[in-house]
Amino acid sequence: MLQIRQYDAHAWVEAFIDGVWIRHDPTSMVAPSRLTFGLERALEELGESREASILGDLSNAAIFATLQSWFQQLDYSWSKWVLGFDNTAQTNMLEELLGSLTPQKMRVVFLSAIGLIGLILALYFLPKTHRNTLSPSHRVLLNAIKCVEAKTGKERGNKTLSAFMSEVNPLMNEDAAKALRLLCELFEHEKYAHRTQEAKVYPTMKRQLKMLKQALK
Repeated sequence: MLQIRQYDAHAWVEAFIDGVWIRHDPTSMVAPSRLTFGLERALEELGESREASILGDLSNAAIFATLQSWFQQLDYSWSKWVLGFDNTAQTNMLEELLGSLTPQKMRVVFLSAIGLIGLILALYFLPKTHRNTLSPSHRVLLNAIKCVEAKTGKERGNKTLSAFMSEVNPLMNEDAAKALRLLCELFEHEKYAHRTQEAKVYPTMKRQLKMLKQALK
């Protein structure tokens, strides 16, 4: 990395005199060493300093030099990868990764990027399954609803249990309707009233599910 400081720069004049370009550089006549070593070295030879302050000694400290080098590298990286990341830089980077660029390779890269973005969005937005977190009694109820849907052709969807029963009861015999009603009552009782009685409710719901399946045959 080449570093150019403003105080190390100098100016000269190139004049067109009598048909010839002539360079006049006053710096080379006044302080020739500055052309080679810069302002600070030239001043050191004269026993002077570019700036004198209570913080002047910090510039020679190791930690200050490390921080300065880190910020310089950060500034260089910003200029290279952000400000200077033009079409040529993009092409060079792709050629380093993929070799010679062809339409087929670019198509594969483009489709792969689209697929990766789509997969990330799908994992983020698609509903996650909660089957592993369902209680045993809840699974029994869902099994019963699935059997009723298959028999009646009516899907529950987002309906409440009471609304679903009102819709399917006329399409089932009395025993099936009674078994479904008891299953819903047991589930609501276990879910919302007495959560600690799941061990007692679950066996009863299994028996009602068996009776419901027999009644639907």
